[in-house]
Amino acid sequence: MRSKKNLQAFSPAAMVKIYILGGTAVVLLAVYILTFVFDPQRRNMRGAAHTWMSSKYISDVTNITVRGGGEPGVGVKLEKIEGSWFVNFEDKKYPAKEEKAVELLETLSQTGAYPVRSRTDSAHSKLGVEENTAKQIIVKGNSGVIYLDLLIGNTDTTGKRYLRKNGSSEVRSGDDNLAAWGTTVTGYYDLRLFPGHDKDSLSVADVQRIIINPLPPEPPADGQEGDAAKPIQPWTLVRNGAEWLVEGQTGVKLDTVQADNYVRSILDATGDDFIQVLSASDEAYAADANLPGRLTIQSGDGKERMIRIGGKVNEKRTAAVGDRSYVFSLSDWTLKQLFKDYDSMKAQ
Repeated sequence: MRSKKNLQAFSPAAMVKIYILGGTAVVLLAVYILTFVFDPQRRNMRGAAHTWMSSKYISDVTNITVRGGGEPGVGVKLEKIEGSWFVNFEDKKYPAKEEKAVELLETLSQTGAYPVRSRTDSAHSKLGVEENTAKQIIVKGNSGVIYLDLLIGNTDTTGKRYLRKNGSSEVRSGDDNLAAWGTTVTGYYDLRLFPGHDKDSLSVADVQRIIINPLPPEPPADGQEGDAAKPIQPWTLVRNGAEWLVEGQTGVKLDTVQADNYVRSILDATGDDFIQVLSASDEAYAADANLPGRLTIQSGDGKERMIRIGGKVNEKRTAAVGDRSYVFSLSDWTLKQLFKDYDSMKAQ
């Protein structure tokens, strides 16, 4: 009743204005809602949101294959065995970068803007998404079920990449987030001599003693002048609390930071490639600490890990580590990081 009395207080002209304004507000609100719902650009954005593979499958994935377009047989095969990823190369399995496989699966399962570009099979050749020409990523589960078979084709004028699920006519395009996953196996190898995820992995604080038994220097190449490099004499680095000492050299004081960095460089060392997988009967890399080219790490838990340097393959030294069955190739730079003279670590 009070509201009616309040309305009655207004003149007829004022009442008309109130009703007109109220009606206008309703109309504007309706127009806004219709524009929001039926706007073509907004509809396209909603339709562009796409996920190539459901994240619920990630934990079940055991096989990933990345194939190069137009090159049959060229590609990388990743296998998950007992929770760890391996590269299957020439029927042998080598450690793979765990983060590489995880990042690829996460990228494939993220929702992104992938608008539809074509729904006709005739466009596949032009867009480069035919199976015999496109880059291909196949993701499988343990039972062999295919969670994703993705074909990656050409780029458009804006740098977006055309993509299609194998077996589907629909072609979408989006940012080229998959370019980092190539078809060269070394890009997927975990070439760390001491893998960080290994149950026996070491930190600098774990190391108590390192016995350095370097290789003899190589003579100058034929036809080249100059003296042979100065040989590094065998020596032993020993921890003394927070400090490092050279065993048997009481007058030598080492810079703690430099010595720590040297130990860290050994634990973080990586090879350039895998050469082979050793068999149980292979004696080419026998753990003989008396031979040159041996670096022995002793930790506080009483365990010993040894890097054993072998001959050359393709002009690079080879190495085996501890009881791991892999042979690595090492660059000259890595060898210099492993076998240093303590002179470079002396306190100033």
